[in-house]
Amino acid sequence: MPVSSGSRLRETLAMRYLTFALCMLACAVGLWLLAHGHREAGGWSAGVFGALTALGWYDMAQDRRAVLRNYPVIGHLRYLLEYVRPEIRQYFIEGDN
Repeated sequence: MPVSSGSRLRETLAMRYLTFALCMLACAVGLWLLAHGHREAGGWSAGVFGALTALGWYDMAQDRRAVLRNYPVIGHLRYLLEYVRPEIRQYFIEGDN
């Protein structure tokens, strides 16, 4: 059965924002845990994933970097790997060819 372009588009968009959606879900779970008396686990989870959710909203609103706008939260991995690239090349790759 052929896949329609609409379902392919929905699948692409879902995968693009999956990390951001999981951060929002984990933040909501952390807030729920915090509200139900689990201070340590709920506070840690709500704090970390709340910060990542805020970062994702900021990434989607900014207009300087298309990678961060299209892939909120996980797009920062590209810039981290770009930062450590010289060290990886120095220790693991012998030559340019």
